[in-house]
Amino acid sequence: MERSIYSNVLVILTVFVAIFSLMTTNIGLFSRSAEMVDFLICNFTLLGSTSFLVAILQNAIGSKKGGRIGKIAIGAFAAIFLVIALILYQCSR
Repeated sequence: MERSIYSNVLVILTVFVAIFSLMTTNIGLFSRSAEMVDFLICNFTLLGSTSFLVAILQNAIGSKKGGRIGKIAIGAFAAIFLVIALILYQCSR
């Protein structure tokens, strides 16, 4: 029971962190009139990092809901987002 409550609280906190991080990053980029590539780089990096943290969180808690395939999928999304951000960064410079 405790583990379920603890995992639910951590998921809710992760969602709030992701939402507010996206908002503050995009507002900061918008205020300095950044280009679209900068928006994409920051957003993909943020989404990849958040996905990576969720994957670590699932392993640490030992969540049974997603199973092994769910953990692999989240890790794959994190890797894809970070690779896209890296490619966009290299192409923009």
